Amino acid sequence: MPSPLKNLYPGKLPLPQLDVSSYDPQTIHYHEIQEDSDLPNLNDWVELFRKSIPTYQKLAAKDPSAKDRQAAEQAAERFAKHYDDLMCQLAKDPLANLPGFGSEPLSIFRIVALREACYKGEGFWDPFKPVKDEENSKALKLLPGVLKDLDDIEDRGQRLELALRGVFAGNVFDLGAQGTADMFENGEGGFEKTRTELVERPWAIDNLDQVLQRWQQKPHHKAMLFVDNAGTDVVLGMIPLARELIKNGTFVVLAANEVPALNDITAAELKVLLKDCGKIDKLLGRAVDEQVITVVSSGSALPIIDLTKVRSRNSSHVLALVKPLLMDHPFIQSSYCQWCAVVSFHLVTLCHSVIVLSVVCSSLHSFGHPVQ
Repeated sequence: MPSPLKNLYPGKLPLPQLDVSSYDPQTIHYHEIQEDSDLPNLNDWVELFRKSIPTYQKLAAKDPSAKDRQAAEQAAERFAKHYDDLMCQLAKDPLANLPGFGSEPLSIFRIVALREACYKGEGFWDPFKPVKDEENSKALKLLPGVLKDLDDIEDRGQRLELALRGVFAGNVFDLGAQGTADMFENGEGGFEKTRTELVERPWAIDNLDQVLQRWQQKPHHKAMLFVDNAGTDVVLGMIPLARELIKNGTFVVLAANEVPALNDITAAELKVLLKDCGKIDKLLGRAVDEQVITVVSSGSALPIIDLTKVRSRNSSHVLALVKPLLMDHPFIQSSYCQWCAVVSFHLVTLCHSVIVLSVVCSSLHSFGHPVQ
């Protein structure tokens, strides 16, 4: 089995707006954290990923695409043992030369890529598909109420803040974290309840006031949103945010995974889902029809993303349609933390959902006002 990171991003380029000299796709370098630090250290992170293994094993054993249930259960057991063995080796030596995978500096990308390689190596391509479909259906039923909550607010700034809080709340549906996986298993973590009980400001990194100030000025010409999980995350979080951007006169591009990974939505799935949203909401429907909102593949095969390695075709697409920034370089911070919020003038990272907002053209589009 080849290294899970080698040739993972062939022919891919940095996002054109990215300041590659200061960008670090990792929030935490595990091996640099001391044992007496308040931050989780290497062993804490390894244990976190090990605890999630039973969730993946259970879903894999129930993979609806498997023709032989017993064979699927055996393959799921092999996956669990293989990945657990690899995590134990990394706990002992972060630079361990893993059989079949080689030696690389330990990072979130290596840990997650190892898991995906072990998963797909046993033939599990998209075992989360039934879960994604079920959660999308549930979220679509709630979408009209979420959009009404936004439309009932007259102040544009307050609407944007509520939409951003919705992105926070939606990201709870992340089966890559054991805590949220347990909430899902127990039927907990409702969107409205989660949005209401979000951590109060100021957040760990909080530039929301500057964003709201910028929001009152000339609209952005184009926004690229890197979406994450299926279900409430994309339907009740990212799509309502996209709708607010559209109402403000901004073209929106939604970028999603090329290949299934956990419960992340793929670009192919998102294209269908976006049309379903358009059937529910007139403004979204018109935006889809007139390609004011579109979907592209990020090229990613993991549930996290490195903005220095986005799909080259999309990179050119963005470069052509979104000219270099007219203001300072975007502030960029990537996060894998459940409740981290990074908000700035040109780029917002919410958990690991990314919004690239570039000031290029001040001309208003017909979608600058709500459809009556």
